Amino acid sequence: MAVTASVCRLYGLTIESPFPLPGSVAVAHPGEAPDVTIHWEPESAWRIASLALTEPDAEGLRPRVGETAEGALCVEWRREVQFVFPPENDRIIVVCSRSQLTYVPAAVIGVGMGLLLHRRGLLCLHGAALHIHGRTIALLGESGAGKSTTSAALITPSGRERCGQVHHLRRPHHPWRHPAVRRPRGAAAAGWRVRRGAG
Repeated sequence: MAVTASVCRLYGLTIESPFPLPGSVAVAHPGEAPDVTIHWEPESAWRIASLALTEPDAEGLRPRVGETAEGALCVEWRREVQFVFPPENDRIIVVCSRSQLTYVPAAVIGVGMGLLLHRRGLLCLHGAALHIHGRTIALLGESGAGKSTTSAALITPSGRERCGQVHHLRRPHHPWRHPAVRRPRGAAAAGWRVRRGAG
């Protein structure tokens, strides 16, 4: 995969990335600085996490999470791929071999952007979402529960599936809301439940 910088829109942000991001919309003439920059560096740039926050599981599926002496958060999988989040939360540094770049973009828009948005104070949810008749519907649940299958089955000619499996909600004043939704029903009550920790 070629490493060529491009600018796109995803999750309501302008992102400069060295590789195409699935589901993003290209920005032909970016007139402003990006909200997020994604950098790629080869394995020789691997960061050492001096403070371990979690350890991987025996199968190596769960990542190791740690922090560098400079305060950057590191998420790494089997010494093959590492995401580094500097304290400024304005970029994601992807450290891996060039051969890993075939699947890294999908991980960046899922785990990478989910963590970055969370570190910026946004509520991130794992789920499928679709946009029908001016409303966004989110399907949340455990992995393998059928969220993507259900959303694909609900798509009609007047609807479209939203990209990715991580969706964030902004809280501009009172209710939590998805940026694509103007006036969600029950948002004030749902926001109250989220703030109070109720289900």
